[in-house]
Amino acid sequence: MMIFSCTPVSGSTSPASSRPTGPPGKIARGFTVLNKMARASARNPQIRQILVAGPLEYIVDAPKARELARKRLSPVAQGYMESLCE
Repeated sequence: MMIFSCTPVSGSTSPASSRPTGPPGKIARGFTVLNKMARASARNPQIRQILVAGPLEYIVDAPKARELARKRLSPVAQGYMESLCE
């Protein structure tokens, strides 16, 4: 029987323990997830609908988030975001 834990074990050398924590790390991870969703949306239009109707809509409404998104989002995700601005 395998037991999985969400808390890192001291001395752990897993890649997850080397990720940045705190707000900057979480923001970076969020943009990574959005970029992966944008790539997956080419195969599944429902994913595109979730992406456009959810997180990208919130980013468009917040000027600071929109500026950060222009730097961090992939071209595909930026295209979806720009379609919301029109």
